[in-house]
Amino acid sequence: MIIQDVFNTKVVRVMCEVPDFYDTPSIHKNLERAFHLAETYRPKNLKVGQEGVGKFETMMGGHMPVEMIPGLEPLMAWISFHIMNAAPYYVDFKPSGFQFFRTWANKMYEGAEGKAHQHGKGDDDVGVAIFYLQVPENSSDLVFLEGDVVAQKTLDEYLGETKIYANVKQGELVFHDNKITHAITKHNNVVPRICLVFEFRYLR
Repeated sequence: MIIQDVFNTKVVRVMCEVPDFYDTPSIHKNLERAFHLAETYRPKNLKVGQEGVGKFETMMGGHMPVEMIPGLEPLMAWISFHIMNAAPYYVDFKPSGFQFFRTWANKMYEGAEGKAHQHGKGDDDVGVAIFYLQVPENSSDLVFLEGDVVAQKTLDEYLGETKIYANVKQGELVFHDNKITHAITKHNNVVPRICLVFEFRYLR
């Protein structure tokens, strides 16, 4: 576990040392099925992922929540273990457990990038965890920005602001405060970048 100080918050990073937890043909096949189901049964008036620029696919909840995708059981047990281990860096109490309240998967295609955004502002019991399931060469990167979001902008529009690049790797789990501003650099590979995102609340 690596702990980084980022703009007066803590970023916790853990590498999964067991590739079979996330990188097998069956897992990728089941994930593709989940993306297909999400697209097929998504309500026509549902807006998903306003932060994305370029071609994104987002699979959020619905018929196949991320944590329920077949084959990911060992990975989810590993992620759950580290969510509890990360608690001292985000809450000032010893939690009895945690509860997912929003989970999704993102697939970024060549040329896509993510505008600056936050995951929340008022709930100190909420955490964000991102697992990087597929990160090809010249992939997009997670970037932390100092200060609040005034308007959703791409990184090119943030000219003078301080930026910290995470340099994320395949198989890495990254925790960050839900209130920190962050963006995603442009993806420069024909192979998509795939990550799993978990918003959770620590339970008292």
